[in-house]
Amino acid sequence: MIQILHFNLSLASSPKSIPQGCFVEKEKSEKLLTDNYASFSSNSDPKAVIVYCSTVARDKGHEYFAVRNQIECWTSKDIADTYNKYGKSDNCAGGVGKEMANFVYRIQA
Repeated sequence: MIQILHFNLSLASSPKSIPQGCFVEKEKSEKLLTDNYASFSSNSDPKAVIVYCSTVARDKGHEYFAVRNQIECWTSKDIADTYNKYGKSDNCAGGVGKEMANFVYRIQA
């Protein structure tokens, strides 16, 4: 179930997220990241989306997460081993992936 989130979050309570980079994502059966665990309103600030995605990922016990389509939080059970399978993408900006691109982060323990 996808959560649409609208809330204020303190930067102090958010985990430190280490950028891994921008990577290609495929469609349907070739999709690497399969768990869309949160989405935000289309006018959300990219930095806020990253903070929200990292916080929800941490709270769900994920070490890695990605931002796709500028407002969607994604992960998968094997993200650490597969996020770079299709290579780097240039379809990211401001720390978030655009269409068919995942900007991947690792949460620092």
